[in-house]
Amino acid sequence: MRPATAPAESCCTDHACATESAPAAEALSDARYSWQVDGMDCAACARKVETAVRQVPGVSQVQVLFATEKLLVNAEGDVRAQVENAVRQAGYTLRDADAPAAKQTRGSLLRDNLPLLTLVIMMALSWGLEQA
Repeated sequence: MRPATAPAESCCTDHACATESAPAAEALSDARYSWQVDGMDCAACARKVETAVRQVPGVSQVQVLFATEKLLVNAEGDVRAQVENAVRQAGYTLRDADAPAAKQTRGSLLRDNLPLLTLVIMMALSWGLEQA
């Protein structure tokens, strides 16, 4: 029985796979930007933002992640101002993805939960009247 040998044109014998790397999919001049999109509450909103940004000259790729409200843009140059303007015209606001989220104030927390608090108070009153 003879030992198996690799053919001469194999990747492992001509050292092609060890020394060469695959060409990059994107050009080196491409820049990647990301923002958080405020006011986006449905998939149609995400599609609207994506369509608006795709029309900006110089943008090569746009991706809107609805679940995380994140906008990712690959562009051939600095298009941040144009992207922010396009999103603003679409009816949404952008903030830097690295910036911390704005803290909710005490007044707005109460205002946001007022219907729930009213319901709880009314249920407690109803229960109290029933017990009397």
